[in-house]
Amino acid sequence: MGDVELGSSPNADVNSKAKDVLINLNVMQAAAENKNELDRIGGIEYLAKMLEVDRAVGLTSEQVVQSRQNFGDNVMPEMPMKSFCELFIASFNDFVLMILIAAAIISLVLGLFGPGHEQDPHAWIEGAAIMVAVFIVALVTAGNDYAKELQFRALAKFAQTMESCVVIRDGTRKTLNPNEIVVGDVLTLKGGDQCFADACLFECDEHNGVSMDEAALTGESELVKKTTTKKDPFLLSSTVCSSHGNAEDCKSIVIGVGEFSQWGRISANLDQEDVNTPLQDKLEDMVVLIGYLGTACAILTFGVTVIYIGTRNPSTQGWLEGIIEAFIIAITIIVVAIPEGLPLAVTISLAYSMKKMALDNNLVKALQACETMGNATNICSDKTGTLTEGRMALVEGWFGDNFVRENEFQHFFDQMREGGSDKPMGKDAWKKSGNPSWLEALLQNIGINSSGEVTYGYTYFAPPRDKEPVCLPWLADETLCKTRMPEDWGEDRLKEARFVQVIKDRAEHFNMTELALLSFAHKMDYNTITAKKDSDVQKVVPFNSKVKRSSAIIGIGNNQYRVLVKGAPEYVVQACSSYATQSGGSSPLDQLKLAELTRAQDEMSNGQKRVICLAHKDIDASSLPTKPSDMSEDELDKLCTSDLIVDAFVGIIDPLRADVPASVAIAQSAGVKVRMVTGDNLKTATAIADKAGIFKIGDIAMEGPEFRKLTPAQLDEMLPRLTVLARSAPEDKYLIVTRLNGKNMPKSKEEWDLAHPGRDYNTEKDLLLPGYKTEWDVKHPGGGDVVGVTGDGTNDAPALKAADVGLAMNSGTSVAKEASDIVVLDDNFSSIVSSIKWGRCVYDNIRKFLQFQLTVNVVALLLVFIGALIGLEDPPLNAVQMLWVNLIMDTMGALALGTEQPTDELLLRPPYKRDAYLVNLPMIRNILAQSAFQMVILLLLLLSGAQWFNVEQGNTCGKYEGKAFDGTTGWNWSLKGNWVGKGKGVVGCDTFLNGLLVDGTTAEDAGYSKLDCSNDKGYSCYDEGYGDFDINHKTHGSFEDTCLKCDTYDFIHYSIIFNAFVFCQVFNEFNARSITDEWRVFTGLERNPIFMGVIVVTIALQIFIIELGGLFTKTSGLTAVEWVVTAAIGLGSLPVGVLMRLIPVEEDPNNFASLPGKN
Repeated sequence: MGDVELGSSPNADVNSKAKDVLINLNVMQAAAENKNELDRIGGIEYLAKMLEVDRAVGLTSEQVVQSRQNFGDNVMPEMPMKSFCELFIASFNDFVLMILIAAAIISLVLGLFGPGHEQDPHAWIEGAAIMVAVFIVALVTAGNDYAKELQFRALAKFAQTMESCVVIRDGTRKTLNPNEIVVGDVLTLKGGDQCFADACLFECDEHNGVSMDEAALTGESELVKKTTTKKDPFLLSSTVCSSHGNAEDCKSIVIGVGEFSQWGRISANLDQEDVNTPLQDKLEDMVVLIGYLGTACAILTFGVTVIYIGTRNPSTQGWLEGIIEAFIIAITIIVVAIPEGLPLAVTISLAYSMKKMALDNNLVKALQACETMGNATNICSDKTGTLTEGRMALVEGWFGDNFVRENEFQHFFDQMREGGSDKPMGKDAWKKSGNPSWLEALLQNIGINSSGEVTYGYTYFAPPRDKEPVCLPWLADETLCKTRMPEDWGEDRLKEARFVQVIKDRAEHFNMTELALLSFAHKMDYNTITAKKDSDVQKVVPFNSKVKRSSAIIGIGNNQYRVLVKGAPEYVVQACSSYATQSGGSSPLDQLKLAELTRAQDEMSNGQKRVICLAHKDIDASSLPTKPSDMSEDELDKLCTSDLIVDAFVGIIDPLRADVPASVAIAQSAGVKVRMVTGDNLKTATAIADKAGIFKIGDIAMEGPEFRKLTPAQLDEMLPRLTVLARSAPEDKYLIVTRLNGKNMPKSKEEWDLAHPGRDYNTEKDLLLPGYKTEWDVKHPGGGDVVGVTGDGTNDAPALKAADVGLAMNSGTSVAKEASDIVVLDDNFSSIVSSIKWGRCVYDNIRKFLQFQLTVNVVALLLVFIGALIGLEDPPLNAVQMLWVNLIMDTMGALALGTEQPTDELLLRPPYKRDAYLVNLPMIRNILAQSAFQMVILLLLLLSGAQWFNVEQGNTCGKYEGKAFDGTTGWNWSLKGNWVGKGKGVVGCDTFLNGLLVDGTTAEDAGYSKLDCSNDKGYSCYDEGYGDFDINHKTHGSFEDTCLKCDTYDFIHYSIIFNAFVFCQVFNEFNARSITDEWRVFTGLERNPIFMGVIVVTIALQIFIIELGGLFTKTSGLTAVEWVVTAAIGLGSLPVGVLMRLIPVEEDPNNFASLPGKN
């Protein structure tokens, strides 16, 4: 095809053609076809030409701007989010709620159009009020769900801001946020890096290739090998580089960003499903159980109410209205009984905790990690950067047959530098005359046989779009400043901005050991960047955790190569036959000298220093079968493991973080076993663990090779005391985690054979770690330990996945972060302890809410049931009031108690077992005591409250009005009390209202004085007079229904009961803040303004409902005295809360996984 160039031209046709080319190169699930298309258009060379990108230099700043305009930003489309309306509609998707709505609609229709609507024009209000209450509940539920989704998305965006990648622009490597990648960028990847855009590979280790994990995109678990020459050179967005071979890195040209990348196309159509956490599952089981009990109570209440209706009013109309009202009450009981607020409380508490944990340097990726971490019984921690400061520095060592201790190191250092200045100037001070020849080999070993560069700071235009790292200390200049930004950055950027260089307070590198070595070389004025660029580098083999070394081969002229090897002394020294002398020569490495080196190593290890051996050898090219760059892995291994010269044993110290001993002690007092898993040798690891408080008298420390030889039975015996695992391989961490928690344990012979290829299942199944599922279950009937594991490397991913909670260090690789549940932003062990505290806070907050809700449930259901049992015409709490109580319990209670802050006291108790009951004995005591207090008070108010407050009993009419009757319908009775109807009688409704008969004479003249109620302001004589007079009144309805309509209702008695009930819950909410014997329930209240806000809002809404609810809520305004008394009754929950905690009840010790202080 013809040339298509993007360049800097804004020509629409040119850009359209370029887009077509990129689209044809990036068809989903078509790697072979895409490679054929790439070959057809002319390969990577044509692609680079089309995008006008120099593969060695990358894009220029101007090209970046143009590419962003033509192809867009690398911003992935967000997954579809349910709208508020969708969530609102979904909130009605509950069978019980739908039944309640249906009953409310029937009640509303009957009230508006039923046979009795003319006699009672207010009959429709109850149905309407229930509908309004249901809609309010639905609105609140939808609002909570919507806010939760927004919060999770905000957390996801926060996580994205922490991501970074490296591209080459303007000839330099620049670190930037993945959103800033553009088409044409030269993207570099190393093992552990995530690929944030679709790209085409053009430079890599062709022999080993680049191994990519594409499981996130394709679902395939097998690694996919990528090379520039074979069928698949395409790197896809969202995939992870597992290994980049033996090259320094791999390089590619970006061909798809944002919504036009393969991940972007998928993510735009993803529908995210909510996955329950273990605690939510446990709570939902409890919800079902409580729902059954509530349903049983509702059925009993309905049955008893129907029986009473039948004995009181058998008329058709009365039956229908009574049954509907009883049915509504029964359904409302079920709605109130089913604690939908429990899962809501979990969600609120977890979401709130996730946000707060981010402020405590714990970025939670998996929701269940919050609660799970709270009950962790084991933490397997790395050393470097987690227990230590991550400020590794080379402070002593054995250099060329001279052991330089820490107190002599500065003097030794000054002697090696020209001028003796400690400040690096970039002037090759290490080339001081008289320095031994081994110094150059040592610095080459550090600078060339390394991965990555030290970052001392960043240079960028403010505000930054990309950041160029400052990789050499003599380039650090905080005064560096320019005044203009490129004009073509577009209108969305400030025209005036500073050119800023910010130097960090500590240098950074993804590997702390490399950081210490490279920093030492820089202080010697050795330019590691120039060394890599200008040297004839033949091969670089990155560090391999199995052989504990890295190596590089460079050409040094005169037809010679230099082999550079560095790594663990016990591995590297085995390949050495000589050692460097002070004069610059070498001598044979005999047993005497080897013993001297061992003593030096031991002295440094005992001083908590990591010891690294650096060695080299020079070899003639003629003695090699081929160039090093063309050698096989076996040939390279042979070349790097024979006849080396020991140049140095260097001691690198990484000081223990000052707060680690205290944090470890806190974790141990919380019943958490802390173990250190490190690559250091045994003596260094033990010394550091001892200082940290991890390794104690009687504990076991061992090295990885010895550990891997243990049988499952032997390891089980050692695990209680095994606290230090040194010289560990990544699989060691996986093995110890799997043995502790039983995850990923082989469940069958087939799975065991897959995990142990070439081994015999029948004879070795009990000999090889980690064991097998059947055997493990027998030895761990309680379900094993809850394990948290830290990791920062790609090889840590299996252990992070196998752990109950994987904790990745922020300085770690993308693979480790992807496999983790929590990212520890500051790499600090104290932050991990903080996550335990937050996890326990979540667990306790849910139990506080459960204690509160169960109390409300018990009291509300019993009160309504007893009301029906004793034959009350109206229930003490009507449907609308119970829905309001349900709102208090669910949303308001969840918000108040789900946002409680953690306290240090949470770390004074041991973790709970996996199968521990949520409701413990102290909680049961508290629930029963508060329920008993409230039931006694409310029953007294129900039976005697009307007398105490001098009000009418129950719900009554405060003022009646007579209905209008004409002559043909109003006179329905004879003087003897027979119902004759249709205007045939002489006694009518008017007789009761004014005492007159149909002929104008008075009822008193006829001898019926009780029929005259005209002087009874309270109309109390209606029931008595009419009941005595009408001998068969049950057949045609009550006098009230026949002759009267209520003008003003009197709900004062039940309003007093309702108000006292609500205030009992308000003050019991304070009691619920403690689920133990702690009676000081106001402690720490100032740290939870949400709680106090909920209390204030609840009281304000209660005042509104009582004073203004009227017929909708069946409430009447109360006097000041009635308000004070009912509030005081509720206040009584607080002294009851103190007294009930004096009842000696202790939690079952079998609920705990371990005892505090035993770890």
